[in-house]
Amino acid sequence: MRAQLQQVPKVSLGQNITQRGLQAIDILAASLEDLNGIVRAQLQQNPFLKAKHHNKGHVIDGSSDEPYIIESVAQPIGLAQHLSAQAALFKLDVIAKKSVYAIINSLDESGYLRIPLYDLSAVTELPVKKLEQALYLVQNLEPAGVGARNLAECFALQLKATNRLTSELRNLLKNIDKINTMSQDNLAILCGVKVDSL
Repeated sequence: MRAQLQQVPKVSLGQNITQRGLQAIDILAASLEDLNGIVRAQLQQNPFLKAKHHNKGHVIDGSSDEPYIIESVAQPIGLAQHLSAQAALFKLDVIAKKSVYAIINSLDESGYLRIPLYDLSAVTELPVKKLEQALYLVQNLEPAGVGARNLAECFALQLKATNRLTSELRNLLKNIDKINTMSQDNLAILCGVKVDSL
């Protein structure tokens, strides 16, 4: 039998990463030298941005005695910024960083990852294996349960974080969709526990 090449239809997602989101991933994964170049370019292009020389604060330009600080309006820290700050503490290669930030920027407002990893890989051109590793890292950040793909996984991550994920609770989470439709007796049997324990 001879293999035939077929044109694969383009993947279309319900939730797309915007061009701005992809730029954010690149910026977050940039080295200090690349970041300085981005800052300089933005300062030249945008007359509303202003660089302030200062000896304290966040170093943007490490080559100068007086580092750049970009003045901005302080905003409340959102989930993506909170997770990014935690992820920045890990020593990751460039692809791993991009994968972690791709996962973080794909979370919905509740912290769930609704996009399948294969679809995210198609959009970002990052390997699925790297995205799987990145998802594992994100799911181990605070708050517990972030990066879950469904309610059962969210509960499992939260229980695991508090060392309360037992085999009985695993069984219950596997059957969480049956809670409203199955009797307590049958659900207890399915989970391998007594009704009182259920």
